[in-house]
Amino acid sequence: MIEPFVQTLAKEYDIPLPKVFESSLMNAEERAENLTKENVLLKSSNERLANSLNEAEYQLTRCPVTGLYNQNFFMNYLSSEINGVIEENSEQNPALLMISVDDYTDFLISYGDRETDELLRNIVYILESVREGNEILFKLPDSLFACYIPNTDRSKALAYSEKIRNAIAVSEKFLRKITASIGVVCLDELRED
Repeated sequence: MIEPFVQTLAKEYDIPLPKVFESSLMNAEERAENLTKENVLLKSSNERLANSLNEAEYQLTRCPVTGLYNQNFFMNYLSSEINGVIEENSEQNPALLMISVDDYTDFLISYGDRETDELLRNIVYILESVREGNEILFKLPDSLFACYIPNTDRSKALAYSEKIRNAIAVSEKFLRKITASIGVVCLDELRED
């Protein structure tokens, strides 16, 4: 109880604090304060590290132009997903749509890289706008995109692919008319083999 008063007097008259008040409690409080400061520094360092890791992960798994998952991620994901569905004898019937922009090379030659990147971003915009649920989009090399639908049937997958194809064909987001070709495969086709 007297310690705060003695501390005030010691500060006021600029005299050292008597040894009696340098208790283990004060030392523990100082250590706790130092540990708190270190903890704050460590948390800040961990946040920066986590942000760096997230950025590195993003760069390793995403296409820099479209922001969609890239080919490496696609191959790993698809392999894991299909093996899981087959091994578990799941009733789930995924479908995979492979979407290719027609005349991509001609567009690239005519308009250059900058406009071609914009074309790819506009394709992503259209794919996102016609999305119906839990479809996962991927950007593969050149003009190729993939759309994985975790559970559907063949007729729904075909209807969805036609919806995408039509949305691209009628879009006015491009410098000229753009069309796409789409291939569809369902897991039940693989099971039949």
